[in-house]
Amino acid sequence: NQISNKGGSAIAEALKINTSITEIYLGSNQISDEGGKTIAKALESNTNLTKIDLSYNQISDEGAIAVLKALESNTNIIEIYL
Repeated sequence: NQISNKGGSAIAEALKINTSITEIYLGSNQISDEGGKTIAKALESNTNLTKIDLSYNQISDEGAIAVLKALESNTNIIEIYL
């Protein structure tokens, strides 16, 4: 898939209100820092996800730091792949 930042933003919006998905695989989707930051914001409020895969995207240190900061408020995620 190649959902890029636009698709990543749409998924982030859905994750904010998610009540059932516990694992999401978004690897190899051309998501960059912009999409990574949007997803990170969603992770702050999502309490159901336990696993997220963002590997093989174009997320640099900037996006990865945003995701890791989101984990400060979300302690339910037990596996993350960047």
